[in-house]
Amino acid sequence: MPANRHSDTRPPLPGNGILPDYSLPFFVTSGVLCFFALVALWAAYGMPLVLIAATAADWLLRRA
Repeated sequence: MPANRHSDTRPPLPGNGILPDYSLPFFVTSGVLCFFALVALWAAYGMPLVLIAATAADWLLRRA
């Protein structure tokens, strides 16, 4: 084994080990899914359940 392990002469892999940041697409998609879930609850059960669910989700997310 050579003394210097970092003397590799092979070309780097494509992308060079840098990962893209998918945070914004994740948050946008999560927001859209939450919106559609609340619309589905509203259509099935009415506005009071949507308000209770939104308030509970807000309370739970603030505790996290």
